[in-house]
Amino acid sequence: MEGQLENVYVVFEGGKFITKTEAISSQAAPGHVLVKVAYSTCNPYDTLCFQLQKEEGFRLGAEGCGTIISVGEGVDSSLLGKKVANFLGGWWSKYRSFDTKKAHFMILEDSQDLTKCASACINPLTTIGMVQAVRDHSDSKAFITDASASSLNKQILLKIKADGDLKCINIVRREEHAKFLREVYG
Repeated sequence: MEGQLENVYVVFEGGKFITKTEAISSQAAPGHVLVKVAYSTCNPYDTLCFQLQKEEGFRLGAEGCGTIISVGEGVDSSLLGKKVANFLGGWWSKYRSFDTKKAHFMILEDSQDLTKCASACINPLTTIGMVQAVRDHSDSKAFITDASASSLNKQILLKIKADGDLKCINIVRREEHAKFLREVYG
């Protein structure tokens, strides 16, 4: 007999976002995987969803990561115990279920530190897009960023350092951030 798990999540209900609790099966549904959430982001996209998304039943948490704790019938059992990340929403919860035919999630290396994987989807895509936009829409080989000690900007700095064709002028709020950026990124 399968067990029950207590899931806690954030949902839009009755005109506002609330925290709710539900009992869910510890066994993933057929064609699904059940993920125990380790970490989720709170980034500008989440803020935008919080401000604009007013659809009844909408669950917050744009992206996150965790470990597959159950696989349903028809799902490759080798996924059990794998670390995963994606940005399909609903990550502000204790558990997250995915239909493996519809959901695209990254299977992470076992060595990956989940504390660093919650933003494994949106920030890298944003980094690629922002750097390409600078290349496509500017004659300059330099650009300016603020909040330069952010996770997103650190990824931007890694990309432009690897590519070698752009320079970034970083605006920081604290001297320790400036020192860190100079030491790590040059």
